[in-house]
Amino acid sequence: MFEEIISPTLHDQCPNAGLMTIAVNPNGTTQNCSGCGQKVPKGIQDRWHSCPHCGLELDRDHNAAINIKYLAVGHPVNKAQETPDGIPGVTEKPALYASA
Repeated sequence: MFEEIISPTLHDQCPNAGLMTIAVNPNGTTQNCSGCGQKVPKGIQDRWHSCPHCGLELDRDHNAAINIKYLAVGHPVNKAQETPDGIPGVTEKPALYASA
Protein backbone atom coordinates (compact mmCIF):
# COMPACT_ATOMS: atom_id res chain seq x y z
CA MET A 1 0.00 0.00 0.00
CA PHE A 2 2.80 2.43 0.88
CA GLU A 3 4.33 1.97 -2.58
CA GLU A 4 1.00 2.77 -4.22
CA ILE A 5 0.84 6.06 -2.31
CA ILE A 6 4.45 7.21 -2.49
CA SER A 7 5.59 5.92 -5.89
CA PRO A 8 3.43 8.17 -8.09
CA THR A 9 4.56 11.17 -6.06
CA LEU A 10 8.24 10.22 -6.30
CA HIS A 11 8.06 9.41 -9.99
CA ASP A 12 6.39 12.78 -10.67
CA GLN A 13 8.51 14.95 -8.37
CA CYS A 14 12.01 13.53 -8.82
CA PRO A 15 12.50 14.37 -12.52
CA ASN A 16 11.50 17.95 -11.75
CA ALA A 17 14.35 18.06 -9.24
CA GLY A 18 16.83 16.39 -11.60
CA LEU A 19 16.71 13.12 -9.64
CA MET A 20 15.99 9.53 -10.59
CA THR A 21 13.93 6.91 -8.76
CA ILE A 22 14.95 3.26 -8.73
CA ALA A 23 12.56 0.65 -7.33
CA VAL A 24 14.19 -1.71 -4.83
CA ASN A 25 12.71 -4.71 -3.04
CA PRO A 26 13.29 -3.88 0.66
CA ASN A 27 12.82 -7.48 1.88
CA GLY A 28 15.68 -8.50 4.17
CA THR A 29 17.47 -5.16 4.11
CA THR A 30 17.28 -4.81 7.90
CA GLN A 31 18.50 -8.38 8.42
CA ASN A 32 21.65 -8.21 6.28
CA CYS A 33 24.74 -6.42 7.59
CA SER A 34 25.71 -3.48 5.37
CA GLY A 35 29.33 -3.94 6.46
CA CYS A 36 29.97 -7.62 5.69
CA GLY A 37 26.73 -8.90 4.16
CA GLN A 38 26.10 -11.60 6.77
CA LYS A 39 22.53 -12.19 7.91
CA VAL A 40 21.93 -10.87 11.43
CA PRO A 41 18.40 -11.93 12.48
CA LYS A 42 16.45 -9.46 14.61
CA GLY A 43 12.90 -9.07 15.80
CA ILE A 44 10.67 -6.13 14.95
CA GLN A 45 11.35 -4.69 18.41
CA ASP A 46 15.14 -4.69 17.86
CA ARG A 47 16.07 -1.16 16.75
CA TRP A 48 19.86 -1.54 16.81
CA HIS A 49 21.98 -3.46 14.28
CA SER A 50 24.93 -5.15 15.96
CA CYS A 51 26.87 -7.52 13.72
CA PRO A 52 28.72 -10.33 15.53
CA HIS A 53 30.69 -11.08 12.35
CA CYS A 54 32.33 -7.71 11.57
CA GLY A 55 31.42 -5.59 14.61
CA LEU A 56 29.36 -2.98 12.73
CA GLU A 57 26.96 -1.13 15.04
CA LEU A 58 24.30 1.32 13.88
CA ASP A 59 20.57 1.95 13.87
CA ARG A 60 18.71 -0.82 12.00
CA ASP A 61 17.01 1.74 9.71
CA HIS A 62 20.39 3.25 8.79
CA ASN A 63 21.69 -0.25 8.05
CA ALA A 64 18.64 -0.94 5.85
CA ALA A 65 19.06 2.39 4.03
CA ILE A 66 22.67 1.53 3.16
CA ASN A 67 21.58 -1.89 1.89
CA ILE A 68 18.80 -0.32 -0.20
CA LYS A 69 21.34 2.08 -1.73
CA TYR A 70 23.60 -0.88 -2.61
CA LEU A 71 20.67 -2.64 -4.28
CA ALA A 72 19.68 0.51 -6.18
CA VAL A 73 23.14 0.90 -7.71
CA GLY A 74 23.39 -2.80 -8.58
CA HIS A 75 25.54 -4.19 -5.78
CA PRO A 76 24.37 -7.36 -4.05
CA VAL A 77 23.79 -6.80 -0.35
CA ASN A 78 25.74 -9.93 0.57
CA LYS A 79 28.85 -8.26 -0.85
CA ALA A 80 28.32 -4.81 0.63
CA GLN A 81 30.98 -2.25 -0.17
CA GLU A 82 31.49 1.49 -0.25
CA THR A 83 29.96 3.07 -3.32
CA PRO A 84 30.24 6.59 -4.65
CA ASP A 85 27.22 8.82 -4.23
CA GLY A 86 26.63 8.81 -7.98
CA ILE A 87 25.05 6.07 -10.03
CA PRO A 88 27.51 4.01 -12.10
CA GLY A 89 27.35 4.95 -15.76
CA VAL A 90 25.66 8.30 -15.12
CA THR A 91 28.29 10.93 -15.81
CA GLU A 92 26.25 13.92 -16.92
CA LYS A 93 24.15 16.32 -14.92
CA PRO A 94 20.44 16.09 -15.64
CA ALA A 95 19.27 18.67 -18.20
CA LEU A 96 17.60 20.68 -15.44
CA TYR A 97 21.02 21.36 -13.88
CA ALA A 98 23.22 21.30 -16.98
CA SER A 99 23.75 25.06 -16.89
CA ALA A 100 24.55 25.19 -13.15
